[in-house]
Formats: sequence, C-alpha cells, structure tokens
Amino acid sequence: MPMTIPSIPMYTVLSSGYSTAKTVWAAGKDYRLVGAAESAAESVAEKLVAATSSYTKASTLREADVLLRPALLSADVAVSPYIERSVKYSGKTAKDLEPVLAVARKVLPVKTAASLYAFWFGLFTATMERVGKAMMIEAAPETKLE
Repeated sequence: MPMTIPSIPMYTVLSSGYSTAKTVWAAGKDYRLVGAAESAAESVAEKLVAATSSYTKASTLREADVLLRPALLSADVAVSPYIERSVKYSGKTAKDLEPVLAVARKVLPVKTAASLYAFWFGLFTATMERVGKAMMIEAAPETKLE
C-alpha cells in the first residue's frame, strides 16, 4: 500500500507562527537587554527539555525543534478545514460588522499593537522568571544581569 503524503494546507497557522516566532527570537539576540532575557529563557527551556527527554524523545532544543515542526504541520492539516470554513463565514459577516470595525479603527490608536506587544512580552518575561525561581533554575553565568 503506497504511503499518502498530505498536501500542505492553505492556512499553515501553527507552522508559520512557529517559524515567525523563531525569526523574531533570533532577531532579538541582537539587542542586549532582550538577548539576555532570551538567553535566560533558553537556559530554562533547555533544562525542561532535558528533564522531559524520556517523554519527548528530545534531549536538546534542536532535537525538540526537529520533532516539533512535523507535528505542527500535522496539526495544521487537521485544523485547516476549520480555519477555511471560518474565513468563508467571516467574509460573509465582515460586511455586517463594517460599521463596528470603522468605529474601532477610529478609537484604537495605531500604536496599540506595539504597546500590547510590550505588555505581553513583559508579562512573558516575568512569568518565565517566576517559573525559573519555582524550579530553582538559574541563568547560565555568562547571561546573568548585574
């Protein structure tokens, strides 16, 4: 019986989101403060991956990445029909919602997205610090802030 390979779905939300997050993460390494926070988070992630290696079959972040990409594509294949239906439905209702969207565009400032990102990144960083303290994981000596 020949093996069938699923076609790539129209909306690869999970796969492309993961790739974008990795690209943004890599770009953040160029900034001193963000790079230090990222290094600390990577240290925590490395230790979590190593601790769960018997369950995940990955002992490093690189191995986890290799395992995660196909899993995300499989999830995209499963989720894509629902997204396609939602997009079709939203196209029908977009005309109904246009007055509400027009008001929202006037009320929300353009910089809202940037400020929301700053808020969520700060929340993420604080949460990662709490997780690290709870698990008694310290950042690598070369990444500690003074």
